[in-house]
Amino acid sequence: MAHSFHHAQSSVRKWGGAVEDYLAIHAWFEEPKKIVADFRHRALRHQAEGIFLAEQVFGVTITTSAGREILVRWIGEQHVTEDLGFTPSAADWLRRIEPAPWMNRSRRLSRALAKQRIDELNARRNAIDERTRQLRAARPAGPSADDIEALLDSVPDLRPVMEEAPPEELADLFAAFDLTATYDKEQRAPLRLAGLSRTGFRGDL
Repeated sequence: MAHSFHHAQSSVRKWGGAVEDYLAIHAWFEEPKKIVADFRHRALRHQAEGIFLAEQVFGVTITTSAGREILVRWIGEQHVTEDLGFTPSAADWLRRIEPAPWMNRSRRLSRALAKQRIDELNARRNAIDERTRQLRAARPAGPSADDIEALLDSVPDLRPVMEEAPPEELADLFAAFDLTATYDKEQRAPLRLAGLSRTGFRGDL
């Protein structure tokens, strides 16, 4: 395998300058040899994505000692092409990986994550239930919604009686409950009654 120094010498022949102008970039491409010291280290950076990553590390261009501005992408492409003969993609490398059972443990992980999420939701539900019990215990004493509904259901329907009552009795009834009758003649809207309760609440009847 070519050394970073030899790649840098090749760069000098192509664009001029000194070996030191290019050595850091070529050494960066060879750095994965620390992980695996054979050709497999090239899978990490000897590919198109690795070349663009080099731009993020070293910038879009470098200026050589001769004052010439060179694209980092050119240097990366030179390095990869000299080692492999062309510039593969990361997918080209990954497709050559032989799957092993330990690589596909997503099912167990998914179950663990699902259990964790279920536990979190159960904890939230328990917290909501406890807060609901606290609010109910702190609620002021008084008739419940069911009590109020039952009370309203017990009020007799006086409409048949009112239909047959003479005007004098209706006038007394309206006066006793402060009832008012509203009728929109132009719109021919239904007759609307409004009354005032003992508590001072006015509402439509």
